[in-house]
Amino acid sequence: TRYWRDWSSDVCSSDLKSLGSEHLYVAESLNDLGSLYKKEGRYQEAEPLLGRAVSIRERTLGPNHPELAESLARLGAVLASQGRTEASLALYERASRTLISVRRADAGLNDDALIDLLKDGNADLRDYAKLLAVVARRPLPEFGSAKASTQAFIVAEQIRTGSSQMALARAAARSASRDPETAALVNRTQQLRDRWRAMTKRLTKEYGRTGVQPDPDRLSRLQQQEAELGRQLQEANEELRRRFPAYADLIAPDPIDPSTAVQLLDPEEALIAYLSLDDRLIAWLLRPGRSPVYRDIDVKRAELRAAVDRIRLSLDPNRPFDVIDAYGVYTKIIKPFEQDLVGVKSLLLVPDDLLLKVPFSALVTNDHGDSFRVLSERYKSHSAPTSEDFEILYPQISWLAEQNLAISVLPSATSLRALRAEVNASSDRSTG
Repeated sequence: TRYWRDWSSDVCSSDLKSLGSEHLYVAESLNDLGSLYKKEGRYQEAEPLLGRAVSIRERTLGPNHPELAESLARLGAVLASQGRTEASLALYERASRTLISVRRADAGLNDDALIDLLKDGNADLRDYAKLLAVVARRPLPEFGSAKASTQAFIVAEQIRTGSSQMALARAAARSASRDPETAALVNRTQQLRDRWRAMTKRLTKEYGRTGVQPDPDRLSRLQQQEAELGRQLQEANEELRRRFPAYADLIAPDPIDPSTAVQLLDPEEALIAYLSLDDRLIAWLLRPGRSPVYRDIDVKRAELRAAVDRIRLSLDPNRPFDVIDAYGVYTKIIKPFEQDLVGVKSLLLVPDDLLLKVPFSALVTNDHGDSFRVLSERYKSHSAPTSEDFEILYPQISWLAEQNLAISVLPSATSLRALRAEVNASSDRSTG
C-alpha cells in the first residue's frame, strides 16, 4: 500500500506540473490518491484531494458522468468515516442521481456495455445503502429512520440493474415503439445521444493529450458544444418521458419508491425486496393499504452465501437435501415477516444477486417433527437418500411451496411498471 501511495503521489505531482491543474488525468490521480489515503484512514488528507477531483470532473465532464459519480461517492465515504453523516448522505445522493442520469443518457447501449459502465457505480451505491442502514438504526435529527429505509429501498432498486431487468424492459419497449410518433421521437433522442457521446469523447481526448498545452479557446468551444448537446438530450429525454411515459419507464426506468410500488400490487399480493450487505440483510415488505415494513436482519453476507450454496449443492437427487440450511435461510428471509403475510395469497419476491440463487419453494418453514430430525441427521452424515426418505420423510416436511402461497420472483420492484403495463395493454387489445 505504501508503494502505491508513494507512486500515486509522484504521478499526481508530475501530472500537475506537466498537464496543469484542470486536466482530467490530474483528476484521476487526485481521485486515486485520495482513495488510497481513505483506505489508510488518513481522512483529513484524502478529503481535499477528492474534493478537487470532484471540481475538475464536474467542470470538464459535466454533471452527468460516471467518473464524477465515483469521486462524489469516494468523498462521501471519507466524510462518513469522519462521522459527518449528513454531509456524506448529500454527496452519496448526488452520486446516485448522477448515475441515474448516466443510465438515461446511455440507455441505447447494449446490455453488457451498460452493465459494465455502471458496475463501479453500483459498488459505491452499496456503500450508500450501508450508510442508510446505519441511519435507519440510529436516526439523525433531520434524517429519520423511515426516510433512511425508504431511500435505501430506492438505492437497492438502482443497484438491481442487470441483464434480466434490461431484457424485460426492452421486450416491452419494442412493442411500445411500433407507434410511428413514438419511433420518431426515439430516433431523435438516439441521434442526440450519439452526438453527445461523440462530443464527450472528443473533449476527453483533448484533455488527454500529453506534452501539448491545451488551447483554451478550443476547449471552451468544445465544452460549450458538449453542454448544448447535453441540454438538448436532456430535453428530448424529458419530452419522451412526458409524451410517452410508458416507453421511457421501460427503456430507462428510474428506480421505483415504496409508495409507488405498493400502488401496483393487487389487494391479496405482497412484495418483499432484499439487499444483502456485508454484515446484515435489509428487507422491505409492501402490502396495499399498509405502511411499508422494514427489517434489519443480523446475518453476514458471507454466511448467507455459504448457506445458499450448500442448499443448491444438496439439490442433487443423489445427495441428502440440506433441510437444516433450508430452514435457516427461511428464518432469515421470510420468517421475520410471517405476521405481516397473514391473508396474503400471492407473494412477489425481489432478491438481490445473492438471494437470486435461492430455491424459494424448497425452503422449510419449521424444524419440528421426527422427519426433520431424521433428515437433518442424514444430511450431517452425508447419507444418500433412500426410497423411504422420498416416500415418507420428505412429504412430511413443511415446505414453503405447500403454504397456500403463490410465489413469484421478480428482477426488481421497478419491473412491476413494465409487467403491469403489459398486462393492461394485453387486456385492452383483447377487449378492443
